[in-house]
Amino acid sequence: MKQHVSRFAHTISLKLASAWSYVAGAVLILAWIISGPYFNYSPQWQFTMTAGTSIATFLLVLILQHMEFRQTKTIQLKLDELLRAIERARTDLVHLEAKPDENIERLDQEFEQLQEQASKPGLNSGESG
Repeated sequence: MKQHVSRFAHTISLKLASAWSYVAGAVLILAWIISGPYFNYSPQWQFTMTAGTSIATFLLVLILQHMEFRQTKTIQLKLDELLRAIERARTDLVHLEAKPDENIERLDQEFEQLQEQASKPGLNSGESG
């Protein structure tokens, strides 16, 4: 089941990223604008338009969330593999996204300090003084 959902979400996201989906969306909006006067902007017409856009939005958000989670997960796995492959890398950073916020904040501060030290003149290894 999970594999079918992933395949479906991937296919839909690829289709929605095309120029044709933009054209189809523009045509639907144009049809909506044109149909308003034909139905005298009746409450049923308004309800149908509102319900249709709400359902479409809800489904698209679910698809986008699924695809974003999947992409983030694959990127994390690739980065974890790079950390494991590099001998001098700190392997305690593997699966950092699952660690407590305090650990992430501590590492963020550590990397900020390293960046500040690297940006100070005369401290870079390429400079001679």
